[in-house]
This record gives sequence, C-alpha cells and structure tokens, in this order.
Amino acid sequence: MQALHRQKFRLTHDALYNLHELAYGMNEFFFQIATFPDLVVICGLKPILKEINRLLQLSGMKSYHQLLSYDTTFQLVDFYVSALLFRNVLFKKSPVMPAMFLVHERKLHSTHVQMMEVIASQLPSLVQGSSRIPMVTDDEKGFVQAVDKVLHNVRRFYCWNHVINATKLWLRRHGATSSEVPVYVSHLRELFHQESRQGYDCHLEEVKGNWSEAFLSYYMTEIHNKVGRLDCIIASVIFFIMYFRQLILCAGGI
Repeated sequence: MQALHRQKFRLTHDALYNLHELAYGMNEFFFQIATFPDLVVICGLKPILKEINRLLQLSGMKSYHQLLSYDTTFQLVDFYVSALLFRNVLFKKSPVMPAMFLVHERKLHSTHVQMMEVIASQLPSLVQGSSRIPMVTDDEKGFVQAVDKVLHNVRRFYCWNHVINATKLWLRRHGATSSEVPVYVSHLRELFHQESRQGYDCHLEEVKGNWSEAFLSYYMTEIHNKVGRLDCIIASVIFFIMYFRQLILCAGGI
C-alpha cells in the first residue's frame, strides 16, 4: 500500500529522484549515493557483510582460507559496475558470492577510494587483523592505489586473466600471427604455474630465447616485476561475473 501511495503522489519520474526514494526504502542495502559531479552509488546487503566479518575471523584457520576479488566487471548502460566478491568457505565448494557494488560513471581513483572507505568501515578485519587477507584485482591504477591506501591488512594479487588478455592485445597490435599468440600465452601460463621463484627464473631462461626482442622487452617491463602478485584462484570469480551479468539482464537492469 505504501508503495502504491508513493507511486500515485510521486512528484517526478526522474531517475535520480527515484534512486534516492528507493534508497530510503531500502536502507539495509544502500550506503552512499552521490549525484554531482558524477553519479556514485555504493550498495550491499548488510546481513551478508556481517557474515563476511565472521568468515574473515576464520581466515587464519586451516581449510578456511578466504579470497576476495575486486574488479570493474562490466558496463551497465551508461555506468560501470565494480564488485567486491568473497568465497563462502562454510559451504563445501566455497561458492563465490557478491558482497558490495559500486555503480559509477567514470573510473576515478577518488571514486574507488570512497568504495574502499565504506568497505573498511563494514569489514574492519581488512584494515587491521591477525592475518592478512588476499584480494585479487586488475592492475588498473585507480583501484589498485585505492586498495593499498585504505585496506592496510589486504595482500593484493593480480588476476591472471587480465594479464593474459592484455598480453594477447599487445601481441596482436605488434603483428603476432594467430599461431604465435597461443605459444606466447602458453609460456606465460607455464611461468605463472611455477611453484618457486627459482623454478620461475629457470623456466624464464628456457622460454625467453624463443621470444622476439620486442616481446621480451614488454614482458620484463610490464609483467616480470608483478609475478609475485599473480594469483591463480580466479576461475570462480570469472564464473560469478558471467552469472551476475546474466542476472542483471534477466531482471531488466538496475
């Protein structure tokens, strides 16, 4: 009845006004809304965040290792959607679940800082705690710097898929053939799978003799120094991104 009453006497059908009205009716979901100079919406279910706090307290225990992920997953009409994901390690298959979302117009460092500050207020274990929590991100400077600035108890890793996709793009732009690209990618995967730094260094010596000078320069400049921050546990995150995109499409958008 209240919803029908608000609909009947609504002053405007403007989207921003409706967004604020929606927030007042769903205060357990919305944390911040800013409309100038850019639209920034930070949201997430508070009961889920309480559950994550419990899970983070278990992260130092055997069999309860946590892995967070933060990425700008896709573009939704005129806006970007960045999501914080977590593994619910209390379930047998540790499914990946959404924790919080940032809807924003531009990929700005300041916008991601706002998001990280809200995350820090809701998940204090990411600022200070007994064990550091791993988080997988892209190497986009805007949110990489935001994570490092605010979440002091997070150990950040780069995502293999972003590194490999960036490498494929570089190779194609620099004249690599369709048969050469998979060879370079397989070399990257072999290097990332090495169990020790010594093994990595030895394998790098083996494969780099097969690389062009241009690619060797690119690898040493753009990837080599990041190897210690590359993380392999990413397939579940990619699955969730595809699932969430389909969910949004089925729901007709936000």
